[in-house]
Amino acid sequence: MNQKKMLQNSSDFILNHLTPNLKESILIESNWQYLNSKFGHTFSKETQKKLLKKLQKVHFLPFEHIYKQNDANDLALYLIEQGESFLWIYYFIQINKK
Repeated sequence: MNQKKMLQNSSDFILNHLTPNLKESILIESNWQYLNSKFGHTFSKETQKKLLKKLQKVHFLPFEHIYKQNDANDLALYLIEQGESFLWIYYFIQINKK
């Protein structure tokens, strides 16, 4: 197991053993720094508070699908922090024959 993965596992272990209020406070503070560095003052304070409670870091493997077109259940905002992503857009054209 690489050092980065071990550190992430240790962080998760510690966070999961905190009281819910303390865990939420730490995550909000951590996410605040990240959100502020990416978006600055783009969002209102109210929107920032809502985003901070929902923000989470997710890792994807190479070529793993992050989002599928027309997935009405996926209303997430994705920020690519490292690596590359590809966007494939498919158009279906309906041809009416008489």
